Amino acid sequence: MREKPDTLAGSYKSVMGIDYGPVNSTDSYTIISIVQLRGDGKFHNVYAKRFTGKEADYAFIHQEVPRLMNQ
Repeated sequence: MREKPDTLAGSYKSVMGIDYGPVNSTDSYTIISIVQLRGDGKFHNVYAKRFTGKEADYAFIHQEVPRLMNQ
């Protein structure tokens, strides 16, 4: 998400899901996904991110979650 959502996207409720992976794993990652149930009855994935490297640290992730939800 590089910019604020437009008026239409901002009018739908967003739900964030987090699948935590081990910090030092090369086979598993922490993933965040934000979806919205739109008027057409379908879920729309509006954001997804795989945390790797320094960003995979839980301290970074726990700062990123509120920032994303505020956006």
